[in-house]
Amino acid sequence: MQLPLLLERATAKTDYCIVVLEDSDHLIPLLGPFAARVVALPDARGPVLRIGAIGTSGIEDAVRVAAEGLGEHDLLLLALRSAPDRLPVGALVDTLVECGLWVVDAASIPARGLGCALVVTRDDSAPWRSYLLGDTIPGTERSVLRMLAERAVEGLAERAFGAASRNRERERTLELSQARVAMEGREAELDQLRQAMENRAAEVDQLRRALDDRAADVSRISTQSQALVDLQALELKRVTEQLRREEQLQREARRARKGSLMAQAVRLVRQDPVHGSARVLGSALRRARRLLAR
Repeated sequence: MQLPLLLERATAKTDYCIVVLEDSDHLIPLLGPFAARVVALPDARGPVLRIGAIGTSGIEDAVRVAAEGLGEHDLLLLALRSAPDRLPVGALVDTLVECGLWVVDAASIPARGLGCALVVTRDDSAPWRSYLLGDTIPGTERSVLRMLAERAVEGLAERAFGAASRNRERERTLELSQARVAMEGREAELDQLRQAMENRAAEVDQLRRALDDRAADVSRISTQSQALVDLQALELKRVTEQLRREEQLQREARRARKGSLMAQAVRLVRQDPVHGSARVLGSALRRARRLLAR
């Protein structure tokens, strides 16, 4: 509900002068069409509807100050900054009773800097508003019984609702606690799995390094083996060439020796044709026998 609607309900049957109390001028823009009816307190004539802003701290003292000098048939609209569920109900009711104030209307006010509003008076004949009926009712004994019944039944319902809400809150708190414990357990399991994965990753890295070292060893051995094979091939080639040279030298030596023997045989035959030929023939036979004996 907005302030203009609450003011319209409060002033429906009486023409009130509207006075905004000191330090409450910031409420004037929220009054809508009633802002034009605002007058200074000295200029007010007849019944007055005072409007006072009540902050979130020192609520009791602020109510006492706003109620000072309130006429018997005047109304006081207390524009409270606190939301209805944040009101200090016990202290506020005690202060209203102490100041002799009746609450004739109340509503939530979702406006800038406001939470709710109370319309109070010292006039015990002022009509009250039944929030269940949505209308004013005369200040008769029957009305008193109705208002008391509304408050009693509402209080019972609110207490039951509050107890149920608290039970639900406790259940939610318990569920949240259990969920938190379960989450912590799951986190512990995840930490263990994470640690196991890190250990396994370390083992894999170690195996990879070992394989890299083994591959390096194999490569080094392969290089060394190839070098050894190349060296053996070179050595074999050298030995083969050396044997070939030695064989060539031996052939040349045999040819040289053979040529020398032939030259000696020719000289011997020339020097002694008869006996020299026999000696050469005998030498050739002996050489042939030696070769055959081998």
